[in-house]
Amino acid sequence: MSHLALNLALVAALIWFTTVCRADLGHRISIFQVKKSIPLADEAPVYRDFYINSGSESEIKVGMIIPVKRRVPVHDPVHNKLAGDLYIKVGELKVIHVGNGLSVGRLVNTLNESNRPILEFEGVMVGDRLDVHRARFEDEELETETPMVLPRAEVQPEPEKPEVPNDPQIEMSSEMPPKELPKRKAQAPGPLLL
Repeated sequence: MSHLALNLALVAALIWFTTVCRADLGHRISIFQVKKSIPLADEAPVYRDFYINSGSESEIKVGMIIPVKRRVPVHDPVHNKLAGDLYIKVGELKVIHVGNGLSVGRLVNTLNESNRPILEFEGVMVGDRLDVHRARFEDEELETETPMVLPRAEVQPEPEKPEVPNDPQIEMSSEMPPKELPKRKAQAPGPLLL
């Protein structure tokens, strides 16, 4: 009887382990599909929706702004080995729909090359991961680094324009005398240099 109880306890532990700990064992919340709206007029906005492989079970809620990161493996050519993985923030999505096992986010913000390392592909794409632990709502303050303040260039005042005397004896005319152009000396054509 104890052998049967041990097997039952083992099966129960295995079921609990595969259901409860699934998220901790490598279930990465990531983008699996991208859809883009087709504008019918020049003024119509273009929306890009990103389909996420997780939903309400991961405590994702409508209105959340979630950072999107890309895993970039870095190879060390000197030692011919993998130096490590970089997780680079590429943008932010605002969740517009949440279901069971599925969510949809809309692009809110992307980072350009001045704010991050150079990537092979720009923007948010399929396979990028969502950092739900750093999600926030729109009314919450964004945690950012203190911006660097550069000294402001001094503005030079414009030089004063000379005043034109208002003398009735000086006649102003809109016609200007023709300007003579300097004459060029004729030169023999020289060798053509490439």
